[in-house]
Amino acid sequence: MQLSVIGIGPGSDAYLVPAAQQALADADIVIGYH
Repeated sequence: MQLSVIGIGPGSDAYLVPAAQQALADADIVIGYH
């Protein structure tokens, strides 16, 4: 199991680095707030 902590806001998806985009794409669970 791997835990990744990625800042996801505010802002556009275009500002995420490729490694963060891949970690989000590979994730089984994403926890955030609105």
